[in-house]
Amino acid sequence: LLKARGPVIVEGSLTGNQAYLSALATLRRSENVLVSSDTTGTVSGAALLADVKIADEPEQVEPLHVEIDAYRKLWREALPA
Repeated sequence: LLKARGPVIVEGSLTGNQAYLSALATLRRSENVLVSSDTTGTVSGAALLADVKIADEPEQVEPLHVEIDAYRKLWREALPA
């Protein structure tokens, strides 16, 4: 996700973790973070393989109302080059 562009769609077991979703939306403010109704993460993938449309309208996740840019900077500086 470090250099990814475009919307982030979360599916699977993380769809029920509101703290994770909101933190991700905070870190990705310039992109839309969407949560799928597919809690297994397999339904959407199987539908794509079968060229079938499913009625999954991902919902936009609201970011946290806290400032975490300093944390993001420290985290990224700790990554190997």
